[in-house]
Amino acid sequence: MADNSGAGPTLVWFRDDLRLRDNPALTWAASRGPVVGVFILESPEATHARPLGAAAAWFQHKAIRGLHDELAAHNVPLLLAAGDPREVIPSLAAQLAGAVTWSRRYHQPFIDLDAHVKTALANQGTEAKSHSGYLLSEPWMIRTGQGTPYRKFTPFARNVEDFATGDIAENPPLDIPAGLHGPRDLELDYPEWELSSLAAEPAWTKKLQSHWEAGESGALNTLQQFVATLSGENLPASSAEVRLGYSDGRDYPAVTRTWVIGTIQ
Repeated sequence: MADNSGAGPTLVWFRDDLRLRDNPALTWAASRGPVVGVFILESPEATHARPLGAAAAWFQHKAIRGLHDELAAHNVPLLLAAGDPREVIPSLAAQLAGAVTWSRRYHQPFIDLDAHVKTALANQGTEAKSHSGYLLSEPWMIRTGQGTPYRKFTPFARNVEDFATGDIAENPPLDIPAGLHGPRDLELDYPEWELSSLAAEPAWTKKLQSHWEAGESGALNTLQQFVATLSGENLPASSAEVRLGYSDGRDYPAVTRTWVIGTIQ
């Protein structure tokens, strides 16, 4: 494993990829040496995006706490910042003096925001590298025979399935990066919000917690349950889910094999 620790740790900017496994950006960072993570509560003024609802914010906070604990087990700090990423990331990078990496986002206004961050980092001499970590395939990789984007979903879906099946066979999901570790000493002059600020939970979240398990471990558990349901494990022979199968059962939102796939995301 290469060691670029002399240039400072690599900053991993977590967004919708709050996980250690199957995270190309984190794997790339770990291959370079010490790692520091950061999650930013991006201001609506910067992103022009609608703020999260109460339930989504609760779920996100639970996932952040889980990521914090998972990284801490490898002595990797997770910085928690708030504000405009176009200011936060270059400021942190200037203090860390290392590279910055993240998983790509594919919709506006985040595309332009991330491009602005990458340009700002380049202007100050900091390496920035984005990775695929959100989709089965990059949007520009699936094309018709004429090299143009698909206009109909069914042929597009078939092409993606063929591509993903072959890609997964050749490139299986990544495990937690070998040798993942943080810097020995980290001194930053930057205000952070604390995990303790996420402690207050309204009473209505108790019911959510009985149905949803946030974070990477929750997603893995849900995936295992989904696969077991597809194979008919732990289901009575008379179960409607066994009779329907996924291809037909997906038309019925109430059956487990239909709604549970959304939880994995």
